Parts: sequence; structure tokens; C-alpha cells
Amino acid sequence: SSPDRLARRLKFSDTHKVRCWDLSCTKLTALPESFGSLQVVDFLSLSENALSSLPDSFGGVKAGGHLYLQFNQLSQLPESFGRLRVGGDLVLRANRLSSLPESFEWLEIGGVVDLAMNMELHHN
Repeated sequence: SSPDRLARRLKFSDTHKVRCWDLSCTKLTALPESFGSLQVVDFLSLSENALSSLPDSFGGVKAGGHLYLQFNQLSQLPESFGRLRVGGDLVLRANRLSSLPESFEWLEIGGVVDLAMNMELHHN
């Protein structure tokens, strides 16, 4: 499966650090649980894929710059999402989100949070 191939290719250790990572338009449908150990110095883009959910570990991702998740099929975010640390913008535009986890209020974001073009959002 797609997340298994991704995990094998990266061989995630306790912490995997990359400078920039553009996984846009790669037809990803899921991410491995180990994705939460990722540290990105500049930006991470998972835009324009077919992601319908994120692993519970996703809140462990640390992005020094921007994090792009727009134009996927995300219908919910894991409760761990509030642990995210993003130095720049967090873009969740054009997904299928209708609510946000309670932890969303604890996000540490250095830039703008873009939730446009989702269903009518309600905070859980």
C-alpha cells in the first residue's frame, strides 16, 4: 500500500529531518503512523492527493516553515493535531472538514491558518 511503500523508502527513525519535502500530486491515499516523527526545516506539501485521514501521530510533525494539506479529502483531523508546531502557514483549504478537534485551539502556528472551501466548520 501507499503508506507502507512510503515508510520503507524513508526508513523513518525516531526523528527524520528534511529541509523541504513536496509530496504534492503523488496520489497518496494514506500516511504511515511513523510520519509523526518528521521534522521539516522549510516546508512540507501534501497537497492535491487523496488523503482522507491523517495518522494519529501527525501531531508530532514539526514544520519550521509552511505546511500544505489543501485539496485532499480530509474529513476529520486526529486529536493529536493540536500538538503540531508550524513556523509558517497551515493550509487546509478545500478538504471535507466539517469539524475541528478540541486540540485545534492549542496549535502553534507562526503564520495564517487557511480553512477556506471546507464544509461549514464547527469546533468540537
